[in-house]
Amino acid sequence: MSKRKCFSIKEKNLILHEVDKGVEKRDIALKFGATSTTTEGQKFSCDPPKGAEAKAECPMDSQLLNALGSKSPFFGDALSPKCYDFKENIYDKSKDDVYYFFSVDGGITINAQCPGKHDVIVKYSLCVIDAHIPAIVLHCSPIKEPDRILDIFNTSSEPMKDALVNCDSKAAFQKMFFKDADGKGVVTRVIYQCILFDVPDDELDSTLGDSKPDAVG
Repeated sequence: MSKRKCFSIKEKNLILHEVDKGVEKRDIALKFGATSTTTEGQKFSCDPPKGAEAKAECPMDSQLLNALGSKSPFFGDALSPKCYDFKENIYDKSKDDVYYFFSVDGGITINAQCPGKHDVIVKYSLCVIDAHIPAIVLHCSPIKEPDRILDIFNTSSEPMKDALVNCDSKAAFQKMFFKDADGKGVVTRVIYQCILFDVPDDELDSTLGDSKPDAVG
C-alpha cells in the first residue's frame, strides 16, 4: 500500500523552505514521503485568519468526486463538492498516492493533476488565500478496470457563469486547473479533466455536500 497522510501546514512550509534552498524536486519528494511534487512557488502560510484549507472527499468508497460549486465568483463563499455514487468501488483504494502542486504566480493560476492515464482524484485540499490558490494537494488512485473508461474530456465553469464546474453523470475527474479568466488578479474559473465510465443508469446516485473553509480575511 502506498498510503501517505496529508501534510500538516508545518510540513508544507518545510517543503517550500526546501524549495527556497534549491533542493531538487525528487529529493524533496523522497524526504517528505510524497510520490511526486511540483515545487515552484513562493513561501506562504494557510494559517487563519488570512488563509484557509478547503477539503473535499466523498463519504463512501463507491463514490467519486464529480463537481465543485460556489456562488460567483469562486471562493467568495463556501465550496460545495459533489459526488456520484456508482454503487460499487471502481478504483483501487489500496493505492492512495499523494501529490503536491504549487502556483508559480502567487495563486492566480494553478494546475494539478493525477499523473496516471487511468488515475482519478479521490480527495483533495486547496489552500485559499484572498481568492488565490497557492497550493493544492491531490490524492489519486488507479481505476480497477480501465476498459470501462468511455471518454476523457474537459469541462469548464464558464457555461455556469463561473459558479459551477461539473463532469456530469457517470464521470469523475483527474485534473483541475484554476485561472483568472477576467484579468482581475484572482481565481474566477475552474477547468476539470473528466473521465466518463461505462456504468448502467440504474446504478447511479448523487450526493451533494458543503466544504466550507474558515473565513478568509
